[in-house]
Order: sequence, then structure tokens, then C-alpha cells
Amino acid sequence: MTGCSLRNSAPYIGMIFVRSKHGLSHNPNEYSAKEDCAIGADILYSTLLSTLLKLAHGV
Repeated sequence: MTGCSLRNSAPYIGMIFVRSKHGLSHNPNEYSAKEDCAIGADILYSTLLSTLLKLAHGV
């Protein structure tokens, strides 16, 4: 599915970026510390919870 059609079919799409050592991404040497992954997981959880609460209250 292309970005345009995905955007039209799923209004709640986003990305969470996690810091990686030396800024490497899509590279065999990419590494993210557990602490940075935990921050990303906390952001994901908070975002999902907030979105679900808004949907439940019709906001």
C-alpha cells in the first residue's frame, strides 16, 4: 500500500523514532540502548491510551 492510500485509509498513523548509537538507521551496526527503547515504548503507550480515550469520548 502506498503512503497516499495508507494515509487515506488509516487516519491514526505516525512514527516514533528511537535514538540509535551514532545515528545509524537501516544498517547492520544500528544499536539502540534499552533505555532509549523504553522511552519509545512509553511514548507509544501514552499515544495509544490518549487516542483510545479520545475515541471513547467522541473527541
